[in-house]
Amino acid sequence: EYSGTAPSWCCEAKARLEGKILTPSAEPLSVTEALQAAVARARPRAELVKATIQIEPGDEGAVLADRAMVGKILDNLLNNPYL
Repeated sequence: EYSGTAPSWCCEAKARLEGKILTPSAEPLSVTEALQAAVARARPRAELVKATIQIEPGDEGAVLADRAMVGKILDNLLNNPYL
């Protein structure tokens, strides 16, 4: 049975990245919506370097995850190539 909290390794990894301890909260999250939001945030920076970002159609899926943490991870993945 799912307890509604993320595993402890998730918090530890986040703490190492930003130097603070956060307690993630799990909620239903649409993978497609999370990707679309992250792409929308990354698109202006990509356009500055004449890059394109697009999402290929795929299965609609939902996960239990912390929305803010997933957004941060996607932001890092999408913006790292432009640093």
